[in-house]
Formats: sequence, C-alpha cells, structure tokens
Amino acid sequence: MLFLKPIKSHIKKTYRAILSVFFFSAALIYLISWNGTSGENYRNIIRSDGYGYYDYFPMLFGKNPIDKQKENGVYLLKTPEGKVVNKYFIGTALLQSPFVLSVSAIKSIFNTDIDFHSEIFQKTVSIAALFYLIIGLIFLRKLLLLYEIENHIIEFSLFSVFFGTNLLYYSILEPSMSHVYSFAAISVFLYYVKKLSIEFTARNMFLTSFIFALVILIRPINILIILVLPFILGSVSSFINLLSRIFNHIRYSYISLFIFIITLSIQLLVWKAQTGSFIVWSYANEGFYFNKPEILNFLFSFRKGLFIYSPFVLVSILIYIISGRKNRQELALSIGFIFIIIYVLSSWWNWYYGDSFGSRVFIEYLPVIVLLLAIGLKYSGIILQRISVLLLSVFILLNLMQTYQYHHNIISHFDMNSEKYFYTFGKIDSRYENILGGNDDIVSFHKQPLVCVIDKEVDFKKNKNNSLIVSSKIIDNKTIQFEKQEYGLSYFLPIDSLIRFRESYLEIENSTKLLSGNLDETFWTITYLDSTKKIYNYQKIKINAIPAYKGKQRHDIYKLRVFKPFHNNDLIMLSIWNYSKAEFELSNLKIKISGIIQ
Repeated sequence: MLFLKPIKSHIKKTYRAILSVFFFSAALIYLISWNGTSGENYRNIIRSDGYGYYDYFPMLFGKNPIDKQKENGVYLLKTPEGKVVNKYFIGTALLQSPFVLSVSAIKSIFNTDIDFHSEIFQKTVSIAALFYLIIGLIFLRKLLLLYEIENHIIEFSLFSVFFGTNLLYYSILEPSMSHVYSFAAISVFLYYVKKLSIEFTARNMFLTSFIFALVILIRPINILIILVLPFILGSVSSFINLLSRIFNHIRYSYISLFIFIITLSIQLLVWKAQTGSFIVWSYANEGFYFNKPEILNFLFSFRKGLFIYSPFVLVSILIYIISGRKNRQELALSIGFIFIIIYVLSSWWNWYYGDSFGSRVFIEYLPVIVLLLAIGLKYSGIILQRISVLLLSVFILLNLMQTYQYHHNIISHFDMNSEKYFYTFGKIDSRYENILGGNDDIVSFHKQPLVCVIDKEVDFKKNKNNSLIVSSKIIDNKTIQFEKQEYGLSYFLPIDSLIRFRESYLEIENSTKLLSGNLDETFWTITYLDSTKKIYNYQKIKINAIPAYKGKQRHDIYKLRVFKPFHNNDLIMLSIWNYSKAEFELSNLKIKISGIIQ
C-alpha cells in the first residue's frame, strides 16, 4: 500500500485501511481513554465543549426541567429575556442518542439510578464516536469508488487522513466534541449527493435531504458544505441540472423539503421548551469579524495553524493542483470552496477556537480534502505518487508525535508560538510535561474599541496611590532582584475601572534574568479578595514561556482575561510568587489594563 503499486482490477476490494483504523482506535480507547495510568481516564471523556453537546441528555431526560436550567457562563447562557439556553445545537446529541439512551433504558429496566456522567455513559460516548468515525470512513470510501479511484489509492487516502490529521485525536481522545460526527455526516452527505446525480431516485433524494439537515444540526456553520456540490458533481452546469431534476419532481421535492424542515425543527422545539421562543441566537456575545479575517494565522500560525499541525491538508491540495488533471473548472470550484471555508472560519472572533489540537474546526471538511488527494494521486505519475506517499508518511509520524505531546501537555493547549514549538519539537519525555509557561488570551468578541484605563511602565521607587508594594531588593527604578524569597512584589489593580467593564484584560510585559536556581515554579498570580480579605478567585501563570537559562535575559508578554470583581470594595492583587525560591532580576515591567464596556 505504501508504494502505491498498480494492482489489477480483478483483485477484490478490501477494507484494510478502515479495519486498521478500527483496531488501532479500539486499542487506544481501552488503554488510554478508558484506563490510562490511573485506571480512571474515562472520567475525562466528556469534557470541554463536549459538556455542552452532551448536556441535552441530562437536560431532557434528567430530573431538572428543561426550562429551569441554571446559567453557567460556558454553554448555558442567558437570553435577553432572562431564559437559559444551551448555545450548542442538538445534532451531536442526536447522533449519540441511540447509544446513550439504550444504556439509559437498560438501567431503567433494572431500576438503577441514572447518572448521565457515570462511567458507563462516559464510555458509551467513546463507542459512539468510534462508530461514527468508521461510518465516515466507509462512506468516504464509497464516495471515492464513485469517482473510479483505484482501491490502493483509496486505502492510502483513508489511512493517511486518520493517522495524519487531528481526526485521530478528536475521535479517540476527545470523543465528546462534535467534529467526528460532522466528519461522518458530511462524508455520508457527499456520497448521497454524488449518488443522486448517478441514480436519481426518491430514496436518494429523501436520504440526502435528511442527512443535510443533520449536518446543519451538528454545527450550523456546516451549511457551507453545500458550496462544494458543484465540484462534487463535476461542474456548475451539472449542479444546475441536478437542481432542475429535483424541482421537476414536485411531489418528491415537497417530501424532501418536509423531511429537511421536520429534522431541523427538532432544534426549534428544544429552543421553545428552553426559552419559550422558536428562534434563538444562542451564541451570545460571539460573532464574526468578516472585515479582518485571520487567514495567515489560521493557516500558518504556530499557535493552531492548519498547515502547521495538519500539513496533510496542504500536501493533499498541492498534489491535486499539480497532478496531470487539467479541468480548470473543477480546479476553480474546489480551490474556491476551500478559500471560502478558510475565510469564514478565520473570521470567527476566536480564530484558533480555544483549547484545541490544531485547527479542529477543519475536521468537518476533511472528506473534501481526501477526495482531492485521491483524485490527485489518480492522475499523478508514479514519481509524484511516490514523493507524495513519502511526504505524507513523514507527516503521519509528525502527527502521531504531536498528538502524544498534546495529550501529555508537552505542547500548550491554547497559546503555542514559534519559540514554544521549536523548544518542544520532538520531545516526548515526561520531564517536558507542563514545562511551558506564559499566557496569551484573546479578547472576546466586541463591536466597539477596547477602553484602556492603564498603560504604563512601573517605577519601583515610586508608589502612586498606594498601588505598589516592593519588598525585593531594588536595583534601580526599572529593576528589582528576588533574593530567594517567595514574595517580593505586589500591584493592586483599579477596581473602579474593572467593575464597569463587561470583560477586562491585563497585559503584563517584563524582562527576567535568572541568577541561580530555576523559575519552573515561579508565577505571576492574580488574587481576588472581598472586603474581609477572603479570597474568592485566583489565577496564576508560569513566568517564562520556556525555561529560563542562567545569566541570559529574556523578554515575555502575558495577556489574560481578568475575572470581574463583585463589589467596589474588593481587592485584586497582581503578584510574583517565587515558589522556586530562585534568585533572579525582574525589570522593565509594563502593565496595561483595558476592557469591553457593558
């Protein structure tokens, strides 16, 4: 398979790549997702955004009424009318429901208490994700067969998309996220669209309509997949011709539309039960910056760049472009679709989409990339094929290494940069786990410019408004020296300014020079105290992005979202906690505070 040797047409088609993925995934699920070193890794199967997607089960079938849910500020948000709505669409839960509700029904039969976050339900989510991963690969294979792609190319394409991208991570290690479900649904949808153009039947029309509605219910932005249909069908005229055939069958068209609307109405009914309204904008205080998309960052940033963490995508596109195929319209349609997807995804206010391994939001569109790869290999000469296989094999190894690093917290989950990337590259030893420091929060979606209330360089010899406490050795106005003591610097943030902001942001800029010891356990901390000096919130970030070298000065910038104070008489204290008791100099300290007005 790896050398793409030509095979005779009479050789029976196999599912070797899919079987390899299945057995590898099943082993990984059992050994890591379910057990791990503690034997209780299953407790973390449902996490992050997965809580929101999965929350429909306890919400709809649990003890608390659906219209009495409590806001949590993460995925259960308040509407302007004061109601609470789950910001995520119900599609992921719908696909999980045959598995989750089957377990629930069995437990009910035996009169067992139902805890939707217990071990059996957590493991059920893993099984559901694996099922849809395999479904996605099977239908992707069926789609490639409709293009008369040779079986050895199909096997290599399926093998490489799983092992060479973050599809592996989000199928096995974070299965509660929506991405593998989108991958599966879009693979099935594209297959039935192509099949409908070949076998125009009522059954294919109805299935296509139903699956398209599911695609949208999983993630509403998935509706953009419709833009790739002219390419899937071969040309714009073929797409128009298919639409014409659909509209000419009025009865079937109405039934298909009815199926589509009924399927989508599931979300509307849930919104009605939650809020009393059929239509809700559930993504409060979030949106797109269409006038300033972060395209270069989205593609090439060491933070989450698509081509950096999934070079499989870039190589596949290049193979398709430089292969022997010379159909300009298909080329324009495919590249045009990819550009639109990149433009829209990079326009989201949080272009890197929070804690994630690579650009997770592109997993949905990997079926299109696999199709480009397979077509490109089909029309490539043997030399280009072998070069392509060699490159993709290298990137498969890269992806496996980085998946391991991400899972073990060797690379940062949200704020990687070029310095951190090259420092950790190739490192898999346990001593590098949680080694990185720094912080780089993005400012939340806002329509008005940020209001800046402080932007200054701290003078260690002056103390205006009693906001500064220095108990370290003062070298000069810009430099202090920690002499192996835990605490030596505190700065009080202005409560009156922070309390009027919807969200506040702190930017700290400083230089450090290690004199002795190490700074592995030295932090910038933010402590929130009420009027009785009782701590009600606490944040800390490791002081250096990468470990400091003795005698070498380095410069760091930290950006973080500040917790909103409750009262005007609260205190917010920014401090250095030198738990390492290292001896070091801190200099050129600058503090900037800004916020989003209510």
